[in-house]
Amino acid sequence: SEVASSLWEALDTLMRKSNIDYTIFWRQLAAVVELPEDSEGEALVAPLTVAFYADPSAELLTEWASWLQQWRDAVVDSHGGGSDTAAIAAELRAVNPKYVPREWMLAEAYNAAARGDFGLVHEMHALFQRPYDEQPEWEAKYFRRAPLDALTQGGLAYMT
Repeated sequence: SEVASSLWEALDTLMRKSNIDYTIFWRQLAAVVELPEDSEGEALVAPLTVAFYADPSAELLTEWASWLQQWRDAVVDSHGGGSDTAAIAAELRAVNPKYVPREWMLAEAYNAAARGDFGLVHEMHALFQRPYDEQPEWEAKYFRRAPLDALTQGGLAYMT
């Protein structure tokens, strides 16, 4: 649709302007849908704050809030305009995994395995068996942005 194309183009621009973790961003859109209908401004952006590597400027926050409001309205409208945002959020979570194997996680596991410690390999194997599930016991460790040093380290942030 024309609305979807317009939203996608605006999102592409926002994502390029923002220092944001894409996996966390996509997953947190479900939390945006679950906000009270009258949410606006910073309240709309609040679920995404865990995805930003750097605090966005006031101007960028305003752009995000505007985009999120338009996106949320379009998503709700595409589902009949109803108020069953829990069902919409469940649909979003069903297609946006919470846990994704990332190079910085895997490097830690294979380095430990090289030393004979397979604990992380087994832990991640169990985690990635259910990547769409909440699994709160693993959230702090695996549902987070990459460590800052991983963003510049060859083989983790880019291939050498």
